[in-house]
Order: sequence, then structure tokens, then C-alpha cells
Amino acid sequence: MKKKNLNLPLSDLFFFPALLILFLTSLYSYILFHSFAEVFSIIVAFSTFMVVWNVRDSIANKYILFIGTAYFFIGTLDLFHAFAFPEMNIFRGHGTNLFIQLWISARYIQSISFCFAPLLFKRNLNFNIIIGTYIAVFFLILLSIFYWNIFPTCYIEGYGLTLFKIISEYIIIFIFLLAIVFTLKHRDNFDKKTLKLLILSMIFMIISEVAFIFCISIQDFCDMVGHFSEILAFYLLYKVIIETGITEPYSLLFNDLKQTEKELKHANQLLKTQATTDDLTGVHNRRWLYEVLGLEIKRAQRYNLPLTIIIFDIDYFKNINDQYGHNMGDNLLQEIAGLVNKNIRSTDFFARLGGDEFLILMPGHSWETAGQFIEKLRMIIEKYNFTFNKNVTCSFGITQFKNDDTINKLLKRADEGLYWSKNNGRNMLKVVL
Repeated sequence: MKKKNLNLPLSDLFFFPALLILFLTSLYSYILFHSFAEVFSIIVAFSTFMVVWNVRDSIANKYILFIGTAYFFIGTLDLFHAFAFPEMNIFRGHGTNLFIQLWISARYIQSISFCFAPLLFKRNLNFNIIIGTYIAVFFLILLSIFYWNIFPTCYIEGYGLTLFKIISEYIIIFIFLLAIVFTLKHRDNFDKKTLKLLILSMIFMIISEVAFIFCISIQDFCDMVGHFSEILAFYLLYKVIIETGITEPYSLLFNDLKQTEKELKHANQLLKTQATTDDLTGVHNRRWLYEVLGLEIKRAQRYNLPLTIIIFDIDYFKNINDQYGHNMGDNLLQEIAGLVNKNIRSTDFFARLGGDEFLILMPGHSWETAGQFIEKLRMIIEKYNFTFNKNVTCSFGITQFKNDDTINKLLKRADEGLYWSKNNGRNMLKVVL
């Protein structure tokens, strides 16, 4: 029995002990804990941007391009947020409110970016427009907080969190949930590992927001849970873009090459189908027929099997076209093709030769059994109620393969039978051996 490889990535071996050390720092100094937590998130954010920035011209995955760009501005707001910690006393005269305003701003940009990113697949993105939009939003946020003082209050000293802050947390959670739904709808653009890590990252951000909803002060248990969840979310993003992007770049940055390959295969299959299928009736065409007929002749020769072909056309089809119009003629061809397809056996082959002429290939059947079947088919067509409420009949020519036959010889004999039927009253079948 093959043993599973349980070796963890080196980053995981260091990360989880680091979480324990981080927790221990919170027991010593909450400022130190908060600083470490924010620094980690900021490093991941900026590293994410740097990786994407340096390979932006070759990134086919627009999702990664968009998210990587967003994280520069998310990381910058988180940097301001870290410096705004009240006890650090860097932004004097602002207090806890500024600290939380910057946090909420960063989370709004983060959640909205994750929500919009899946919608950008298959679209041509102008990188300069993306950067310009984020710069504009970023400076509008800073101006609204530091200069205009119009950003809604998030925390009131002696009172606690405001209604705006609490409602914002719920809105951000809802946006992240939408982002998960949109990402899952575009799962084909990611490999399984990348998709899983992205979804988990957003889930931990949701857990972080839930924790901050119930946070009473910036140093209580819920605040710690919120920061640990944020760290996990950013770490998972690190594994998606930085770790996977460096160690397995083709599974992430160029993942849609796989998607393109699938699309090319689908396109090739579609082209092959179109090349061997009659556009009007949906049955096989002459090109396909010659390929199959060649193979069936070889099989009949090798195994000494009977092989019968039938050529038929619609009686007075030109008159129908002239009297009722070509649209009605096309409808009739479609109905005839559908009727024959419905009644032939699964082992038979059916193709349109051109115009109103069709061919049925019956491997393993002698002309006698094929003739009995064609007689039944002739009567089915004769009695069928077609769209334009007129009786329609068909004439048939039948022949059976002989060892020295070529494709052209077979078709010629079947044609002779067809023309004999047409010249001797139509709505009948003629066997020519």
C-alpha cells in the first residue's frame, strides 16, 4: 500500500509555531501583538502586489492581476491603521476612532475587490485604469478622514462602537459572501488548490469581521480572535499568490492556459463536427460519408460481411421549391432527415449527399433485408403528414458491396437504381447488383 506524503510545506512548519509565539506576545504587550499582526498582514499585502506587478505583462489570469493591484492599497491603509494604534500616539488628537476608520476603509476595499475580481474574467483590463481608480479611491478615503473630516465616526470614547461601524461589518461580511459565490461560479479559471485557498482566505476574513462586531474594546478577546483570523486570511493569500506563484507559477499565474487548452479542444471538436455535419439537416455530410464508407468497405472485405447502401431523393423536390419557396423546401429536407434518423437502426449510417439526395449505409445487412427495411421506410414517408400538408414520396436505389468495388462503383450502382425508380413512376425502390 502506497504511503501518503505527509510532509508539510516549510512555510507551514514556521507559521503555526509563529502563531503560538504571537499569542504569547499578547500576554506580555498587546501593542506588540497588534504590531506583529499588522506587520505580517502588511508584508503579505505588499509582497502580493510586488509579485503581480513584476509579472503583470505575462499574467493571463485577470483575477490575480486585479487582486494583486488592490492589495497595495489595502496594505497601505493597513499600514496607516497600524500607526494609528492609540497607544503609539503617532496621529495625535485622533484616538481610537481614526484607528477603526482606517480598518473599515481597508476592509471595504478588500471585500469589494474580491467581489468584483471574478466578474473580470475574459475581459480586457487596462492596468493603468485599475491603478488610477484605486489611487483615486485611496486618496478620497484619506482626505475624507484626515482633511475633510466627513468619514462617518466609527468609535466614540466612553460609548464604544457606532452604528455605522457595526453595520459596516455586516455589509463587509455580505460582500465577502457574494465574493465567494462569484468565485465559485468561475471555478474553472482556478486549479483546485488555488480555489480552496482563496475561499478559505475569504472565510477567515468573514470570521474576523464577525469577531470585531462583538468587540467591546481594542484589547479584548474578540479583538484578538479577529486579528488571528485576519492573519490566517492573509497567510492563505500568501500561499495562493506568493508561495504558489513562485514554486508553481503555471498552476496560478498562467492557470487559464489550461482553460484555453480546454477551449481549444472544444473549438477543435466543434470544427470537426461542423466539417462532418450538414448545416441544414444536422445529419452527416458527404465528406464524413466518404471516410466512413472507406472504413466499412475495408471491414466488409476483411470479415466477409455484407454491406448495403441506399441512395434516395425526394420526388418532385424542384417543383416543391418553385411552388412553396425555398424555406418550405428547407423545412421539408429537415423533416425528411428527422424522419429517417428516427427509423433507421443504431448500427446504420445516414448522410446528406447534397441537394435533396441522401444516403443510408447499412453494414452487416444484405440487399434483401435492407430492401425490406427501405420498403417500410418508403411507406412511412408516403403516409407522413408534413408541415405544408402535402403528400411527399421518395425514390430509392439499392446496391450491395462486392469484393472488387470501390466507393465510386458502389455509389454509381446505387445511383443507377435511384434513376431507374425516378424514370419508372417514382415512389419505389430498385436494387442494382
